[in-house]
Amino acid sequence: MNFSYSEYSEKLRRRKEVIDMTLRHIAKERSEIENQVQWIGRGGFESRMHLLESLTRWYQEEAVQIDGALDQSKQVRYGLCFACREPIEAELLKNCPEAEFCFECREYQNTLKAW
Repeated sequence: MNFSYSEYSEKLRRRKEVIDMTLRHIAKERSEIENQVQWIGRGGFESRMHLLESLTRWYQEEAVQIDGALDQSKQVRYGLCFACREPIEAELLKNCPEAEFCFECREYQNTLKAW
């Protein structure tokens, strides 16, 4: 393996900070929208709130994945595929440090889902 656990852990921590900041921004935006419901109209309000709720869920799910990856690194399982226990490709971890499956197992899962 030619990747550093600390390198990826740091990348995950930085991404988590960005997510936390983004979630605070979304909460502020939601609060501002709630105070302007008459100004933007009911349809605009509902559309905007739906978007903010979807974004919040998406970022919260990513934060959970990052927390899981950081927890794995503490247990020296970071970088190992959950399915086959083989090392996850360094390039995949570089682009997606919270990855839980190697490329081959991920492709297999996608094939099963498509079935």
